[in-house]
Amino acid sequence: MLQLIAMTFVINAWAVPNPGPRSTEQAKFLYQEALDAKKTNKDELAIENYKKIIKQYPSFQEIIPVYEQLMNLQMSHQKFQDVLGLGRDVLLLHPKGRAFAAIQLMRAEAELRTGKPAQTKLIAEELIQSKPEPTFEVQAFLIKAEALSQMNRHKEAFASLDAARASEQFPDAELKIRSRSCSSLQRNAKDNDFDFFNRKNLCFKESAALAKSEPEKASAQVWCDRFALLAAELKKSKIDNFSREKIEKDLEQTKGLSSTWGCK
Repeated sequence: MLQLIAMTFVINAWAVPNPGPRSTEQAKFLYQEALDAKKTNKDELAIENYKKIIKQYPSFQEIIPVYEQLMNLQMSHQKFQDVLGLGRDVLLLHPKGRAFAAIQLMRAEAELRTGKPAQTKLIAEELIQSKPEPTFEVQAFLIKAEALSQMNRHKEAFASLDAARASEQFPDAELKIRSRSCSSLQRNAKDNDFDFFNRKNLCFKESAALAKSEPEKASAQVWCDRFALLAAELKKSKIDNFSREKIEKDLEQTKGLSSTWGCK
């Protein structure tokens, strides 16, 4: 009887389709399964497997790529608080090189998307100081510029944009940040109503002219939203009718530059 039980145990052991729950091979199995799941858009399975690896196999040799890929997935699902928590944890493992840069950029983006531009700026500056490869450095300058723009520190934002001019993404970033700058222009001491609205309109016209013919949707929407605020501001003003009509015609011409952008 004992011999039969032993034989049954051996047969069942051989029937297990993947390695045991605490083996190194199981971590490799989960990792490969997650990679395959991501390729076939099975994000939930990939996320589950990455979380298991982090919890059960913290010494797994690919643990930093696991964190990075899990953060990437959570970013795509807009789970920004999860991204921030994972980012704090993985930094304790001292990632280096490309992995460090990718993780920092995701942290910065998550902070920005949760309304924390000051923290975004600090993370971007930390990445820039690490002297990453050019692609990551450009992205760091761009996200720093975006953060500064949201903080209404436009002069510093443009300086950060200047540092990123090698990037093909630059014109879209410029459109978004210039639009905020145009919107926040203040009256000069010598401005009359016509000069003030004309100066703002010219600012929006210049920013649209500098943009790509088909800028990314988010950047275009910022321009359109801020330009709509200018039109609303003009309607509420006490400018004389002749000047109002002249500015309104100029605004229509400027608006035409965005006619193909699909703004809401």
